[in-house]
Amino acid sequence: MNLHHAPPHNSSPAYQLIVTDLDGTLLDSHGRITQPVADAIREATAAGIEVIVASGRNRPAVEPVLQELGLNTPHIGTGGAYLSHPDGRLLFHEPVPALYIPEIVETIRRYGLGMGFFEVEATYLEGPPDRVQWMLQHYSSPGTLVVSDILQAEIGLPGKIFLWGDIPPLLEAVKTLERLSMPLTLVKSLDNGYEINAAGVTKGRALKAYAELQGIPLDRVAAFGDQHNDLSMFAVAGLSVAMGNAPEAVQATADHIAPTNDQSGLAWGIRNLVLSKVSSQVGIEGGKR
Repeated sequence: MNLHHAPPHNSSPAYQLIVTDLDGTLLDSHGRITQPVADAIREATAAGIEVIVASGRNRPAVEPVLQELGLNTPHIGTGGAYLSHPDGRLLFHEPVPALYIPEIVETIRRYGLGMGFFEVEATYLEGPPDRVQWMLQHYSSPGTLVVSDILQAEIGLPGKIFLWGDIPPLLEAVKTLERLSMPLTLVKSLDNGYEINAAGVTKGRALKAYAELQGIPLDRVAAFGDQHNDLSMFAVAGLSVAMGNAPEAVQATADHIAPTNDQSGLAWGIRNLVLSKVSSQVGIEGGKR
């Protein structure tokens, strides 16, 4: 990768829409918004560029971030299963089909993994105490409840089912689910976790639907992310930027690599790749493949 100085800012942004992942991208490793990231997002919106969040999480986790940033924009949640209008209306919602949930749950239990059902407004966790505690410690948000039997709990259909735990049994569970040939999308979203959505549900598909709704050409969309579940956004956006903390396989698919989330890489990308017209030059702290 060749590293050069970043191009100067240009008053005519090349992009109309920025879509960013939440954990590991917009947020640092402590779950906070750094000041450079907050400032860069405000600079983008002041330049007339819309900023939206696309997360594997749900409304209780996403909306506080939008409020802190002063963003009155839609968001994509539960891995692309829903698109929420700022007034709370769902522009679409495609949960995991009820028919397949019992077999999914039994498979996850068989391998001793933790499991989370992510509805739009609430998250339900089940699993061994150490697995549940890990989730509560790292990714808890308002509206998170622990249940003893997720199949008996009076809940709706989840937009996403998340499974996590030790990597060997996790990979075996994923292989088992794939062999069952159910119409599902399984994608890695953490080193020790996978997401399950309905077939075809991805962040990229939701992003494409929103861009079409707004009349924004996809080549004027800039996507930022750090995990495999962001690759579908990279595939449809005109500009894809992987964070420096992303796995190598994710970085390899991106147009540019930003500094890490703890180094405010999103701010670097917004200022040097979005608020400037992209050229063959790249920034000191980031690279283009």
